[in-house]
Amino acid sequence: MHKRAPSPERRWGVTDAAAALLLTVLLLALAPNLRLPEPWSTLVGLLIIWVPLLGAVLLATFVRGSSSLARDFGFRITGLDILVGLFLGLALRTVVSIIEVIAYGRLPMEAATFGPV
Repeated sequence: MHKRAPSPERRWGVTDAAAALLLTVLLLALAPNLRLPEPWSTLVGLLIIWVPLLGAVLLATFVRGSSSLARDFGFRITGLDILVGLFLGLALRTVVSIIEVIAYGRLPMEAATFGPV
């Protein structure tokens, strides 16, 4: 197997990912001190997890990388990706509906809400 030498212009790596993970863990440790009502506590919980992780990727590419997610990480979206995502999303929603009918004998009739209505 032929090994490529690391590119000298790449200035990001596992330390960026480790810093994002550490920040996420620290924020999660502080989160129970926040007394937020629903749906805010759920939203803040999701943001605590995803913002540092996404921030590390964006920091790595726009500050330390080539300013291109496609060049730095290989992120590319094609029309086929969108079709596959739509198909899998609908297929999995169908499977979940079948499981709900088997488990509960019916589909839930309520609409999705954020908190009490």
